[in-house]
Amino acid sequence: MSVTILEPLTAETSKTIAIKIKLNNDLIEKLRNNPAKLIVRNGNYVCIWKSDPPKIKNIPSSTPTPRTPTSVSPIVRSPQVIVAPSSSSSLTSSFTSARAVYSQAYNPFKVAQEDSQDVIIKKFLHLLSLGPISYASITELMHYHDIDDLLSQHAEKFHNFLDEYPYMEDSSDTFILKDKTYKQLIPLNWGYKDDEREMVKSNINNALTRLGYSKTHPVRKKICQKPAEVSKESSQPSQPSQPSQPSQPTKPSQPPISKANGRGDIVSDEKYFQNLAVLFKEKYQEYSQLYTQLKNHTTDKADLIKLVDLHNLLREMLKWVQGGLSAVAGTTEPEYGPEAIHPITRRVKEEQVSRTSTRDDFKWQLLSYTNVETLTMYFTDLSHKNKGFVQVIYSLIMGVVNTAHLNLRCNGKWYSLPLQDYVITGNDVVAKNFSLTLAEDGKSYHLKSAVGATMIDMTFSQISPGVIFGEDGTTLYGTDVENPWGIMRHSFWPRCSVEGVIINNDLGKVELSSQNTLGMVVMALQGMKPHHAAASWNFLNYQGEEFSAVVMEFTTPKSYAKTRVNIGIIVKGDKIVSASIDNDVIHERPKDNDIWPVPEKITFKFPDGQIVGELKNLVERVDVMAEIPQFVKNLVSNISGAKPYIYQYADDFELEFKGEKEKGLGYCEVTFISE
Repeated sequence: MSVTILEPLTAETSKTIAIKIKLNNDLIEKLRNNPAKLIVRNGNYVCIWKSDPPKIKNIPSSTPTPRTPTSVSPIVRSPQVIVAPSSSSSLTSSFTSARAVYSQAYNPFKVAQEDSQDVIIKKFLHLLSLGPISYASITELMHYHDIDDLLSQHAEKFHNFLDEYPYMEDSSDTFILKDKTYKQLIPLNWGYKDDEREMVKSNINNALTRLGYSKTHPVRKKICQKPAEVSKESSQPSQPSQPSQPSQPTKPSQPPISKANGRGDIVSDEKYFQNLAVLFKEKYQEYSQLYTQLKNHTTDKADLIKLVDLHNLLREMLKWVQGGLSAVAGTTEPEYGPEAIHPITRRVKEEQVSRTSTRDDFKWQLLSYTNVETLTMYFTDLSHKNKGFVQVIYSLIMGVVNTAHLNLRCNGKWYSLPLQDYVITGNDVVAKNFSLTLAEDGKSYHLKSAVGATMIDMTFSQISPGVIFGEDGTTLYGTDVENPWGIMRHSFWPRCSVEGVIINNDLGKVELSSQNTLGMVVMALQGMKPHHAAASWNFLNYQGEEFSAVVMEFTTPKSYAKTRVNIGIIVKGDKIVSASIDNDVIHERPKDNDIWPVPEKITFKFPDGQIVGELKNLVERVDVMAEIPQFVKNLVSNISGAKPYIYQYADDFELEFKGEKEKGLGYCEVTFISE
């Protein structure tokens, strides 16, 4: 393949410029079915095409688009395609010469005779931060040969099976910095060229992501701080004016972070990381087979070397699998402390803990970053014991994948029905064979569905006013309340009448009459990863002849100082008689034969009363990660510490409030996510 004109010709450029591309048979076959583009810009070349699920790459810590198998992916120094210019005096020799542009007059990595060991280490680290480099190139650029100890302490062998960098050397015997070493770098205080600095910032962020640091950890912030005054010993000379140098093959972009989500989101693709886990598993099987073979039979040195290489490769791959799962599931966050959590229970004004909710308080927020919104409508038939809930759930994952579902739990049966062609506008949701509408006066919901084999027609109407705590019912996560990186929000209709019918083959016909069926409606918004927002939950919906009550409590992980947030409402008749934030939940007689200490009895305490119940009727024990393969589930648990289980109960409860007592039915959830 040859191209006679790569860019507009000038008097200084050669009139015959060619480019050579080395292809193997696999790539030739791929190109037959996947048209490719060769992009040439400023002397650098990139080949892109629509590809299969990508090879493992240096995972971006922040990128505006998902790494989807069908997206157009830049291929830089892939083993399948090697892009190199032909001999020509007018062209830079190759990508591998990127570091060679430093002249004798300006080489920030060159070791001077008067340099201390600390300065030598800094020069070494900043050189390797650019990406894989050979032993010979290190000594040549640094003019320093005593690098064995430096490599042992701060670097590791590079495996191109696992990663790709914009700066690459052709030699397979190359080194990169250990992930933990990147924490020592401050690229804005070093004499990099602008494109190098951006690349190093990206490499640092990638390393910190693999190490499990959150997007707002102070270590990340120092990467982007303005250059500070540095000591004379470590200062770098300003870079002299030089002829223009070719830009690097790829420039990592840093998208702006959404105001509503200070951390941004690690945009990734679920299938990509599934493939990553499969690759690891395949390599592990190869390793295991070879180990068994060597254990039982005498063999030659080549097999032993292969075993060691596989062992090292698996160790690196495991780090990548963990990094990939961290991008999807998130890792355990650092301990930000109590200053990074602003619970609604502390934000409310003492003279007004709550207010009557309005129609606007039940609008769908439709945030642009990872979040889950739910409208859940509980029903309790006091006469016939029919109980359950209908729920509309909308989720947006990584700012990319959005879905809507209708969930139904009725008399112990569970159904999850995806909504197709849905449109969410204001308070309403309309989809194929489905509608959820809020009345103009904001006091009744009508849900009608013929999705799947289940027919639902239900109306929930307020008996008591709705309730929202504080001004907006929102708990904020982050050090800046004006720019939070996560939120939790709830608004309630604590006591409603319910009228309607549910029909399917399993349930038959379940009729609900407003004469004896009470309900509760809650709208919830969780604007961050679940195990970052809370380590545990306690929830109660109580309905009786005269009283209704709602308790919603969550406790944050250690990252937010194990902060407990508890809001509770008690209704008598059609009046709100208590809306309190000084409540407590007590677990009694915890079981020791489950993965979590699940209580056999639970008490919800209010300032003027309590609700007590024996947890006998377990409706369902929900393993949140049940559909995830065990291999991946174990990794997620090890990475994030998350083992989410929801224990759902429907039992008799006894309410006591200001001397009055009542027995009623309660739907209770006890949720454990992490320690």
